[in-house]
Amino acid sequence: MDKLVVEESSSFQIPHTLEVKISSLIMERNESDSNNMSMDLLVVVIYELMIEAGFTPINAPPINSDKDKKAASQYISTQNMQCYRNLPQNWKQNQIYVMSFVLLPFNEKYKCRLIAVPCGDSLIANAIVDTYVGEKLIKDRCICFKILDYVINPNSSKHAEKFVNLKDLSYKFKDGITSPIRCEILTNEGAVNPSLLGLPDEIKLKILGNLPVKDIKNISKSCRRMFFLSKDQSLWRYLLKRDFNYVPNDNYKMVVKNIYIERYREHLYSIRMNQRFNAMTLTTGDGLFAHNMQ
Repeated sequence: MDKLVVEESSSFQIPHTLEVKISSLIMERNESDSNNMSMDLLVVVIYELMIEAGFTPINAPPINSDKDKKAASQYISTQNMQCYRNLPQNWKQNQIYVMSFVLLPFNEKYKCRLIAVPCGDSLIANAIVDTYVGEKLIKDRCICFKILDYVINPNSSKHAEKFVNLKDLSYKFKDGITSPIRCEILTNEGAVNPSLLGLPDEIKLKILGNLPVKDIKNISKSCRRMFFLSKDQSLWRYLLKRDFNYVPNDNYKMVVKNIYIERYREHLYSIRMNQRFNAMTLTTGDGLFAHNMQ
């Protein structure tokens, strides 16, 4: 079976694990109200996207069949493989959808609650991350989806024909919720991740070394980690060489950043003096030109 994720879905095919969840949803429903069905289907896709991003659902029945395990293993590592075919217990309460997840291998150190609230023809998805210490370390996320943008034929007998624009839905949800939360959790744990703060310090210093000093000053105000990196001696040695072709002596006790500041002030002074000299020369030359014309 080819590995298929939600963003690769078409009107002919969707991931097998998503089909299984939709079939389970249909079997559990007592009524076939089209509007509520559309809401349910959109939440099922969001649930699938959370698992694709590496989040493990809490209180969800595990997959038993080998076929479903193989399909789900495409985005869950075999070491921590916990495959799920049904939605979590009590996932829908008074028309509000509540599901909880953890991010392996941190288990319940970070517990992410996904709360989806219907609002007219839209669905508002809120992601709230609680930590074991009770502190608010991870920023809450919220995103709104128009149901008709993604669910067009909820009563179709073919599951793939129920949806449209799942690629757009996948990008929007992952960019707005799962990717930022994953990066923040991994950054807090000191793990490498695809964000600026999640990169090794050596790479961050390389990035800073390619920026103008004004931008380095601005980025140092963004967070504590970037503030300390912006004071790194090796960074300012490189900037001195880049901007002024000056290499300080290794035995020089002065902070390299202060040397850069002195050189920069000398550079500004030199520019101002040249501007004044050019202005005086221009004025004097105009005066002589006017005298000769008389």
